[in-house]
Amino acid sequence: MNTKELVNKVATEHHVTQVAAKNIVDTVFGTITKEVSKGHDVRVSGFGIFERRARKARVGRNPQTGESVQVPAKKYPKFRPASEFRGAVK
Repeated sequence: MNTKELVNKVATEHHVTQVAAKNIVDTVFGTITKEVSKGHDVRVSGFGIFERRARKARVGRNPQTGESVQVPAKKYPKFRPASEFRGAVK
């Protein structure tokens, strides 16, 4: 399912226009993105947790030359599904 299909589903199920449904979907995902980028967890009961994680800086290797390369620290998003969600995906 892509974004357009999700918007169509929301519009159909809630009897709203495509524009209103797109605004709803954009608001939900935009809010999750903003909060996680600030370092806050977003917990959706029965669905899962969106969170920001950090990787430490490390020394890596260039696979072509074997030369050591400094890999900088970085932050990345992570999603942990709730047990109800994991159970539904069986």
